[in-house]
Amino acid sequence: VRSSFTSPKPRPFPRPHNRPSMGIRHCKVLCNVEGQTLASYAKNFRRNAVGDLIIVAVYAVETSQVHGEASLYYIGQVVICVLFMLDFFLMGWLSHLAKERRPALELKRAVNISVAECIVTLAVYFAWRVRVMLSLFNIIGLATLVVIIFFKSLRVLSIWSFKRWMVVTGYEGPQDTLNPPEMALG
Repeated sequence: VRSSFTSPKPRPFPRPHNRPSMGIRHCKVLCNVEGQTLASYAKNFRRNAVGDLIIVAVYAVETSQVHGEASLYYIGQVVICVLFMLDFFLMGWLSHLAKERRPALELKRAVNISVAECIVTLAVYFAWRVRVMLSLFNIIGLATLVVIIFFKSLRVLSIWSFKRWMVVTGYEGPQDTLNPPEMALG
């Protein structure tokens, strides 16, 4: 018998397609390494690549509106845009390698390259934004800095989580195709 004093079962917060938000998906990948699969990491890398492409588009639009093409601001914006574009290509490459189930050695090389490049991008972006904000402070610039630093940091952590996943699960992948054994002629 149901009492009139019991509250109804709470409904979950409605989400489109019953999917968790982007931050929760990243946390799920970071916190539950053992529960992930190579396919889930490939999907996560594709999501990160799309985020990089959005950042590139925003910077391209912002850079196109700068007057005086030889200005230091214009050159800095172009450098940042190129670095984020490189991040996009590296994430796409890492996603492709994971989707194709490449050997562990090849994946580890791609992970190390992606992490190093992302850290360089973060450092250059942070230094550039601080320099720009010191000369002309605006709240939109500060908000952009915080959001991009947050999401790029999550990206580095998700790539490191993938590296940890390869160690925890003992992923070796298919036979090593980087250094195939020599075949005897004859």
